[in-house]
Amino acid sequence: MMLLAVLVMVALVLQADPDEMADLLEGMDLTIIVAVIGLYLLNIIAKVLRWYALLSRKENTPSLGKVGLYFLIGMAINNSTPGRVSGEPVRAYMVKTGTDYPMGHGMASIFLEKTIDTIVTLSLAVIGLVLLIGVISSEAQNTLFLSIGIVALFMGAIILLLLYPKGMQRLSARAFRRLRNRLETERVDRWEEKASGFLRTFEVGTREIASHRAAAMAATGLTIVIWLNEALRLWLVFWALGYNISAELVIVAVCLASFAALLIPLGAGSSTAIAAICILAGVDPTLSTTASLLFVMTSIWISLPLGAAAIAISGIKARDILGMERPEESGGPGSVGDSARIPPQ
Repeated sequence: MMLLAVLVMVALVLQADPDEMADLLEGMDLTIIVAVIGLYLLNIIAKVLRWYALLSRKENTPSLGKVGLYFLIGMAINNSTPGRVSGEPVRAYMVKTGTDYPMGHGMASIFLEKTIDTIVTLSLAVIGLVLLIGVISSEAQNTLFLSIGIVALFMGAIILLLLYPKGMQRLSARAFRRLRNRLETERVDRWEEKASGFLRTFEVGTREIASHRAAAMAATGLTIVIWLNEALRLWLVFWALGYNISAELVIVAVCLASFAALLIPLGAGSSTAIAAICILAGVDPTLSTTASLLFVMTSIWISLPLGAAAIAISGIKARDILGMERPEESGGPGSVGDSARIPPQ
């Protein structure tokens, strides 16, 4: 997938005019690009505060410093792997082993975080597209509305599946029945016990966090700020290149690009989607491509060294992350073994 990401970015450059891209980059305003990077760092702080708000509970609430380190590590893993979900169980596992916070509750906080993200981005995309009616062609409007609809149905199905744990439990039981026909029954029983324990703590955690209205409102408010900030960053990137484009268009572009990022890592999915949406709206292809690549270079690419620095500061070893769950070392339903315990901060 890494190779695919590189190939996609090379294809983006080649389908545009490389010489014109070089001229655009040579004439860009570096001061504005520095501001774009600064806004990205502020967004990271906002995301850390959002997760911290969702993790807050009466007991065993992890420190803000640890939450920040674990978030940076998970974000770097997400941005360098397809699907942008690999880092989520990793950060839930780290907060469990580093602070004794229940892993099911940790995953519940991340699930609610992603649910709020989905609702806010789709809402902003629809609002932006409605405001663009009469500005872009009807064909472009239909294509973008169709894209929003497909994303909404897909993400809605996932959210509904996770919101009703009984459905997940039925799917889990069916999967383990099939496993018993192929593997040792005792081992499968241990795995099923662990999965059932996790689903129970996930359900309890989801209800507990959802009932904490102050945390949910704070997370929602921060999410709106985060995505408006993302739109501002893309608008500033275009401005740094000497062009002023519609604010509504950048809102639609960054919100839909967040879902395209699930397909290809390292920002290749995001940059492709942003370029495609801007071109569809009538923006020059070379300008759209240059801006989309600059956008991910000043955000997603920065997250990778930040994640590496977080690993170094926390003292976490790569094998601690890669060896997350070993069923035979389980300490009971919903628990995580101590063999790969993250050292205390």
